[in-house]
Amino acid sequence: MSRNDVFASMSADAQELMETTLSRINTSASLARIWQALFNEADRRSLGVDCHAACTAHGDAAGMWSNLHRGCSRPKAIIELGKRLNFLDDLHYHWLLREIGETHDPRDGSRPNWNPNSGKLHFRGRLIRKVRLLKQPSCVQVVLEAFEAAGWPESINCPTGVKKLSESLRTLNSGLKRIRFHAQAGGTAIRWAPA
Repeated sequence: MSRNDVFASMSADAQELMETTLSRINTSASLARIWQALFNEADRRSLGVDCHAACTAHGDAAGMWSNLHRGCSRPKAIIELGKRLNFLDDLHYHWLLREIGETHDPRDGSRPNWNPNSGKLHFRGRLIRKVRLLKQPSCVQVVLEAFEAAGWPESINCPTGVKKLSESLRTLNSGLKRIRFHAQAGGTAIRWAPA
């Protein structure tokens, strides 16, 4: 499948961000960072003599990444490199993964999993919180749904508004096992972390 075929299945905004990310990871400065900081000695040996020769042999930075990480598609390689080089924040990283159909598996346990239909929050294979579902979603539901929609990055912008944040966090953390939610960035963001 060509790059155009993969990108064509994405929304126009996602296509644009993928193209921008691809051009940013393929600059000389980015290639040098990838070669030195992301690849170890064994990786560099398996790819070729030097960075530019390896890049030419594998097409570009994403080609090198795909070659080292068997089973990693070209679009996912672009996204992974964009994230590791700080060209993509958590929100855009997870959004692009969803656009290419490669979201995290909630059963792997590395991130929480919120089921809005059952009101259950799981982490590492265990139920850590049951939330009573209301017709008008509670602040707790709104926060959990926002994290789930974003793919559980480390933090998200506060979806409840700063005025309700303190109460939302207190209620959310009440009876919660294994993880904790915290205010971040002066109350404009919420972060989760294992307890």
